[in-house]
Amino acid sequence: MTDYNSQIESHDEISALQEPQPADRSALEGILPTEAPKHDPAESPSKAFKPWHLPRKQHVRQAQWSNAFAKLLDDLPDRQLIKYLCLPGEDMLDVESFAELCKSKERRLKYLGFDQSMNSEHRSNQRITAEQIVHQTSVIDEGSQVLPDNFTSIARTTSIGNRHLRDGGSYDVVNLDLCDAFTTHVGEPTHAAILELLTHQTHSRGEPWLLFITTRSNFDLLQKNETEAYTKTISDNAKRSTVFVQHLATVADEQFQDIDKLLESIQKRIHHDTCLCGKWLTIGIGKWLLGISGQVPSWRVDLLSAYAYRSGLLTDAGATYAGEPPNLFSLVFRFSKIKQARQDPTGLDHQHHSDSAAEQAVEYLPFDEVKLAEKLARTVAVHTKDLDLEMANDPTTYNRLCEECESMLSVRYYSKSDYREWISKLPQVVAPIN
Repeated sequence: MTDYNSQIESHDEISALQEPQPADRSALEGILPTEAPKHDPAESPSKAFKPWHLPRKQHVRQAQWSNAFAKLLDDLPDRQLIKYLCLPGEDMLDVESFAELCKSKERRLKYLGFDQSMNSEHRSNQRITAEQIVHQTSVIDEGSQVLPDNFTSIARTTSIGNRHLRDGGSYDVVNLDLCDAFTTHVGEPTHAAILELLTHQTHSRGEPWLLFITTRSNFDLLQKNETEAYTKTISDNAKRSTVFVQHLATVADEQFQDIDKLLESIQKRIHHDTCLCGKWLTIGIGKWLLGISGQVPSWRVDLLSAYAYRSGLLTDAGATYAGEPPNLFSLVFRFSKIKQARQDPTGLDHQHHSDSAAEQAVEYLPFDEVKLAEKLARTVAVHTKDLDLEMANDPTTYNRLCEECESMLSVRYYSKSDYREWISKLPQVVAPIN
């Protein structure tokens, strides 16, 4: 297995992890139902399209999520059953994408999903068909299930969600596609739930794993105590590292002259600049994850990619949103356990130690939160992608994604013609927003 600690140190290798690879086959090849799904004849094809039906979200599933997932599978060649924790929704588009990837690599996929909307007794044609499609990939483990509950229920150790989390062993990929602010809402303790998740993963796993987080970057939606905690941890790191401050200045597109003035300027701007807020929030979340993961036994946390895009493009104010900064961020973090060499207090290993000191120095890298935070900030500064702009500048890729989404949704009993009309109303983003 490639040593991930050394593999991602360079700029070029980080960049390569983020570059989307051209699709060499349709995302639907081999996974459409072998029989026509049975629908209620009294129900017309749905016209209720959702934000995750947009072509850009298909690009996230392919170029961001699936690429990171594929790399992880290559690093875990002996793992045959891949475990996936997610918030799938009734269309299960992410599960379908990952099932196809597992099929191509001859692995099986077991998913544990959380979806509060399943409390309804009526299962939609879309959900029934989606379940049929993913199970016809032939790689879905029979123990896979979606719980009618919120993911944050795992923060309560007595909840059904927490029991399923613990009983399921460790997870290779966790996808928290929140599409809301990464913060604590009434009855939804987001940070507490993720702390419980990290504790579970630390106790039950030694191999690398992935965490996907999607969050809104509207500062007014965040809880004050949480923003204050992010501000403090970013400020503390800035006072310990000039390199970190320089990356912050790049993120803010400001000249670095004085640390306090830079931090003050960022604090003022993030209240109204959603793109800067999203980048600041990404660093804050990463620092929070580092602070937890650095505890013994230590895990390093690396931000592999950050995609930014805009909500509200299909509302009456869509043209206005198209001219504003991105306000949604999709993040991919990778966790890797730090190797720790055992020490001989008696000195009996002296002769062998002298011969292998150089080798151990390379293999056993210490946890250095400041250095990891520098790398985190650099990734945000250099590699954050404006996905709407990227789609506008690449019509070939955009048209391919439109066709894939159209096909994936039509077999889920969505109206094909109405989908085309729906996406035709998207205003185009034509200028980058710093």
